[in-house]
Amino acid sequence: MAWIVTDDVYAETWRRLHEFANIELTIDALVLRHGVPKTKSMEQAYRKQAQQIRVSVLQAKEYFDAATQSTLFTSPNHLYYGMVALSAWSMLVVGDGTYALDYLRRNPGNAHHGLRFTTGATASSAVSGLSMLLNTYVEVLGNGYFSRWYSTIPLHDTVFAYFQQTLDGSVRSGRRAQGFEPRAEFSSFAGRKYSTIDLVKGLPDLVDDLPRYGVRAPILRTTHKVDLKRDGKTIHTWLVHGGAPSLPDQEAVLDRFRIESRYMHALSGKFEQLADGGIIKIEQLASENDMKFSWPSCRETLNHETISYAAILDRPESVDAFLLSYQLSMLSRYYADLWIGCLESQCKAAKLIERAVEVMRKKFPMQVLSQLTPGGVVVSNHRPPWATL
Repeated sequence: MAWIVTDDVYAETWRRLHEFANIELTIDALVLRHGVPKTKSMEQAYRKQAQQIRVSVLQAKEYFDAATQSTLFTSPNHLYYGMVALSAWSMLVVGDGTYALDYLRRNPGNAHHGLRFTTGATASSAVSGLSMLLNTYVEVLGNGYFSRWYSTIPLHDTVFAYFQQTLDGSVRSGRRAQGFEPRAEFSSFAGRKYSTIDLVKGLPDLVDDLPRYGVRAPILRTTHKVDLKRDGKTIHTWLVHGGAPSLPDQEAVLDRFRIESRYMHALSGKFEQLADGGIIKIEQLASENDMKFSWPSCRETLNHETISYAAILDRPESVDAFLLSYQLSMLSRYYADLWIGCLESQCKAAKLIERAVEVMRKKFPMQVLSQLTPGGVVVSNHRPPWATL
């Protein structure tokens, strides 16, 4: 995975996304992913796809800029349509000709969001506590735009860890794939219903905000390090830095560390007090190549902290952000009286909404860019963490 250091993450992310505004560079990217076109008609199809990708990127940038420049009264609406444009870009890059915008328009079933919004919030309840987030829902429908985009998302996400390897007296370090996080197929995803608070809990950048506003989420800060020994032994170490709101919540996360019973001897752990965290270690011998183990679902903050969850997260964070943004957009457009009332009350829901919108505006473009970059990419104003390991 490439690690790009810059003093302006937003500008660098969009500079790279804007490369797809160039038709020839976009055709090159399509050839790399789908192969060289073998006929004249395929060449024309690639060019058409590239032109649609170009307008999606250009439109997405305008929407995200508008979300940056506007207040919370309207920014969620700009943000959501920016996400729609960016997801269309990724769908057009990953998908074949059946994902072209003109092809999708042939089916009237694709002419809606593919999501259903409901809210039980009222003018009196929206201005108090977390009511707006607790009583607003999104349901995933079996067809429509969201289903088409979701079908182009990989069913496995790569999980990375920091590694160290000793070779001839010197030490190499970096970031390397260590496993895969399975994602739900759309057939099992359709019909699911999420409250706004469910989705807010899944944003790792809100890890410090949630407990302050009375939201309980079983999560821990962790760091996964892998030490590759010269004798072939591999030592996986998870440094647990605390963060769970209670001991039961900590135990719920730790219960997600699983290993086959015949290899229980390889698993060890030590914990002091809840606030102090602890350590979990798995030592794998060179002869134990068939050892299988798993650890909690995790997501990474903008500051590159890893947050581990007790919940099984079977969809990418970008999908949660898309669903959350849709809910906030619907509230801001069609329930403007409740929306403005909530924001002006400065209730707990309003403060969490403010943070969530800020994070998604910065993060979603980076996530989509990384998903479509071979090997992945991180755009950061931090040095790579392994540079200080």
